[in-house]
Amino acid sequence: MSNLIVSNPAAALAAAIPQDVRAELPEEVLAHSESRISGIGNLQVFGVTPEEGTESTAPLIQRQVQLGDQSYQAHTYGVLSRFGTVNDLYMHGVAVGDRIALADSPVRALEAGETVDVSLMADVAYDEARWAALGEEVSIAAAIGRAYENLGPKTMLLIPVEFPDRAGSPWSSTAVRDSRISNIQDYFSNASYGKFTLPNIITASLQLMDNNATYYAGDNYTTLRDHAVAKAITAVGNSTANYDFISIIINHNLYPSWAGRGQIGAKYSLIDGYNYGSELDQRSGVYIHELGHNLGLWHANSWDPTSLDSDDSSGTASEYGNRFDAMGDTWTYSYDQLHFNASFKNALSWLPDSCITTVTTNVTLNLYAMDRTQVNNRTYAVKIPRDFTLGGVSKLDYWVEFRSRYPTVTTIRDGVLIYTANPTHDDGASMLLDMTPSTRTALDSGLRINQSFTTADFRWEITVNSQSGSNDDSLINVTISKRLHTIGPPLSRQHCRWIP
Repeated sequence: MSNLIVSNPAAALAAAIPQDVRAELPEEVLAHSESRISGIGNLQVFGVTPEEGTESTAPLIQRQVQLGDQSYQAHTYGVLSRFGTVNDLYMHGVAVGDRIALADSPVRALEAGETVDVSLMADVAYDEARWAALGEEVSIAAAIGRAYENLGPKTMLLIPVEFPDRAGSPWSSTAVRDSRISNIQDYFSNASYGKFTLPNIITASLQLMDNNATYYAGDNYTTLRDHAVAKAITAVGNSTANYDFISIIINHNLYPSWAGRGQIGAKYSLIDGYNYGSELDQRSGVYIHELGHNLGLWHANSWDPTSLDSDDSSGTASEYGNRFDAMGDTWTYSYDQLHFNASFKNALSWLPDSCITTVTTNVTLNLYAMDRTQVNNRTYAVKIPRDFTLGGVSKLDYWVEFRSRYPTVTTIRDGVLIYTANPTHDDGASMLLDMTPSTRTALDSGLRINQSFTTADFRWEITVNSQSGSNDDSLINVTISKRLHTIGPPLSRQHCRWIP
């Protein structure tokens, strides 16, 4: 049952011993079975960034639940898997040890012999509305339910920490610290087209923790966060409510397996330093990545097909596989190149629906660079509704966008990126499709001029015609056309081909 909670939480709930059977079992047996858990608690969802060059053996999206005085590693499915961090939420599930499988609804059918706790009825009714809002499906994307403080000018507090046994600032110099702050501010001002800004990033003084570093090692990072915040807030004379985002900057590589950890849809993140000699500073991309989690975003992944068909259903998803997005790999390119993809920007209400063309018939259009400015009446992304499944993620559509910040990457400089997304932006839904899968590298993923891509169901063809303009006026001309649909696929499919 403990393993089933991790691998298939829905099945674990279904396999739980019925209440009327439990009533007949002796305590000696019940002590070795799962426990029924319910109540109002806090759900924390974290995105984890591995250190450069390392592969994490732990999940890169992790959930914790605090119910009363008990803490659990949470495993979710369905609607609840879309939630970010939520406090005071009514939840129920089954637990074994410190693992819990949570149901995907605040309500469930009563079993034979089970009575109702009337005191909880108002809480359940209230949370039914909250669950509906947080997991709601929308037309194109609109603001996702878990979006947090995603519009307007916001404040951020950076808290550098040291330990009695590991002294020293996490920044190698004041100049490095100021550079990180400037890079973060510039990135979000540009990426959001000025709709989300961080004009006030305050740095607290270096905080000496009461305990040695080993006290906070392992999975004790939330304790470090709480201790650091309590000390810093006292030092700056404010409360946590004065800051929309709070980041703990750690010295001396306390957590060797990860570089950053951010709450999804909430204010806290932790940045851990390198263990490479004097370079104790994580790159700006890690700060931006964790802030992306705070805003409500999951990871930007890629799809690795087993054949030469870019969207072949036989394949595997590579978490962080999108190297052109700050929510994917942050190590290959400079932070200012790594704009969130257009579907993410739309989900955060930065890129409006009016700038996205949803294709239902043949169209040839100019697609402007989405990593520059935003001008009314220009198209910055194309959505092709398909409602297909890839890598276990359903209701996926194709998205097409053009970027202008990669002058040395020919497949992007003279081409488009094609990826998947779904209306609720579920975990794993964002997958970059590699238009040249024969090379087995995601660095040449773009579809170039005079190339064509046919979708796996043979219904749509995307063709790149030409590129013109530069900087804010840089654009690419594409044709998206419906193919004649016949019963069964054609005899062969060359997924990405040169057009004579």
